[in-house]
Amino acid sequence: MSVALFVMLTLTGADVVRVHDGDTITIRYQGAEQRVRFKGVDTPELWKPRCRREARRAARARAFVRSRLRAAGTITLVEVETRSDPYGRWLAWVYVDGQSLAALTIQAGLGRCWS
Repeated sequence: MSVALFVMLTLTGADVVRVHDGDTITIRYQGAEQRVRFKGVDTPELWKPRCRREARRAARARAFVRSRLRAAGTITLVEVETRSDPYGRWLAWVYVDGQSLAALTIQAGLGRCWS
């Protein structure tokens, strides 16, 4: 069962602690760190990639997301869910300056649609 914690949460680049890969980040919220998995996109895994090609694609996706987040004036998390992920991550739609980060990543050829 999913539980929405926030309708919308607005952050800045300073609130992003780490970019794990092209679809997961750690943010600082109310003094605590929390991992967030992006809704709408799936990118290659940096953790235990199946091959070198996947590792290269994963590194490119992470670099793309990192650059978008660093350049953003505002980072908005929408429809944040706290109990939908078996890894303890929140799930959220992520927007940078009003643009969907999932859509930008897919348009750049660095991820695929995920639901």
